Amino acid sequence: MIPAPLRFRALAAFIVVLCFNCRSPSDTASFGLTILTDRPSYGIRAGDVVHVRLVNGGEQPVYTSIPSYYLSLEVQHSLGLWLNLGPFWYGTVKMAGGVLAIDPGASLDGVELSTPFAASHGYGPGRYRFAYEIYSDAGLSDPLPLEARVSNTFEVSY
Repeated sequence: MIPAPLRFRALAAFIVVLCFNCRSPSDTASFGLTILTDRPSYGIRAGDVVHVRLVNGGEQPVYTSIPSYYLSLEVQHSLGLWLNLGPFWYGTVKMAGGVLAIDPGASLDGVELSTPFAASHGYGPGRYRFAYEIYSDAGLSDPLPLEARVSNTFEVSY
């Protein structure tokens, strides 16, 4: 059996490690990342293309991988729940992969989504948003909370 003082030290060390790995809600706000589409609504018949921009209004850089294979499209169901439809890459991109920093005050244009193309792959009218994999570290090991990595909601109609 482990002596009581040793158990206490082990428990205290575990709590300290746990606390250092926790994020408070203010941590999300400190990144200041905004992911915005160019409009709130798009038409499939009109051939609209959704343009998205990531803006780092925070005080520290954020990071993503290039190409960002973990960019996904989410659709909102009638109950308000979001369903991740997965990545919507529609071609092979020939480029060297790497890590991209979005410095404070900088912006990055995201991947465009053609609404006719999306409709041809079963993504019809509805409420959508983009979900990005964005990290607080260049090693891409500490993702930002989901609420800091999603775009505004946008409507797609015929």
